[in-house]
Amino acid sequence: KCACSILCPPGTYQDEDDQTTCKSCTAGLYQDISGRGDCKPCGQGKYSDHTARTAESDCKVCQGGKYANEPKTTSCTKCLAGTFITDDGVEYVNHLACLPCPPGLVSRDGALFCFGCSPGKHNTSNTTEPCRDCPHGYMSEAVGTGRDAWLTCVECNKGHYQEQSGQPFCLPCIPGRHQPEKGALNCEDCGKDFFTNVTAQST
Repeated sequence: KCACSILCPPGTYQDEDDQTTCKSCTAGLYQDISGRGDCKPCGQGKYSDHTARTAESDCKVCQGGKYANEPKTTSCTKCLAGTFITDDGVEYVNHLACLPCPPGLVSRDGALFCFGCSPGKHNTSNTTEPCRDCPHGYMSEAVGTGRDAWLTCVECNKGHYQEQSGQPFCLPCIPGRHQPEKGALNCEDCGKDFFTNVTAQST
């Protein structure tokens, strides 16, 4: 006749016969009832990185910029660049998947928010380098308005130049110099027998 009378306490379980000890619930699992043969999983959007957890509340909601789309998670996964999660460990339903950044905005891995490229840069489709300097002879310019705005690079107009990369503007040629071409890195001196006393001359 079996004389076993000790139940495995919460946080532990036993799924085999004739054992002298209980097993601890592994990370990502918990057990809030005594005498059980298995443990319960932390749900999606939550994680647990400790063993022998005794309550569902021991499963924590993922931090901002991270998600868990599977149960029994021991650590949440960072959102990829170009996506985000603003909620920082409050509502698990916000951590089932990452949200894409709105058009014109970018983010880095594990982001809580998206941001626009700074002036002098332009948006790219490369998630590892979402913003890139405009080249020499170009300046950045916003396309669209509001949340749909994004930055692109445009050539400096005739009579203007830009010798540095990553600039939000082009410079006008000073009096005595001109530039007949677009996308110039510098201006040219007026030729012999010619002069100009105004800026931004193209001829």
